[in-house]
Order: sequence, then structure tokens, then C-alpha cells
Amino acid sequence: MSYRLQQTQAQQFTLQGDMVFTTAKSLCKELTATFCQPQAYTLDLSGVQQFDSAGLVSLLTAAQSCQQAQATLTLLNLPAAVTTLIGLYNLHSILG
Repeated sequence: MSYRLQQTQAQQFTLQGDMVFTTAKSLCKELTATFCQPQAYTLDLSGVQQFDSAGLVSLLTAAQSCQQAQATLTLLNLPAAVTTLIGLYNLHSILG
């Protein structure tokens, strides 16, 4: 299981692969390092193949990093599993 975070344009990123327990630690580190400036970022999740609650923690970490940097993060093309977990945990105000 692996993932790839790729910058497609200035402050626009796409994530491909798996957002699961085995990738969460490295993904959290990479997202925190990426979203550390006061910018308006977008993260396209259309390439996410597997997603679990550890992937949700990765998104929450990215949102927290943006908040600390006084940046914004817009999530695009959320797979059904992502939408389901965001709704289940009532995280629309943070990740919506």
C-alpha cells in the first residue's frame, strides 16, 4: 500500500493511492510539511483507492496544519468512503 502526493499547480495538489493505517504516519508528515504557509490550498482526492479512519486522521492533521499556518484547505472529489466517515464523525465544519 502506498500513496503519492503531487503538486499539479501552485497550491493545488492531488493525492493518489491509499490513505490507510500503513501510510498514515508518513502521509501526516508530508501533508504537514506541505500545508505550512498562509496560502489557499486544494487537495484533490479523486485518486484515493483505499481509505480508513487513519486516512481521516491524515486529513484532520492537514486541516490542523493549515489552521496553524492561517491557510485554507479545500478538499475536492472526495470518494464515498471519505464522505461517509466525515459524516459519521460529524466533521463537516472542519473538513467540509
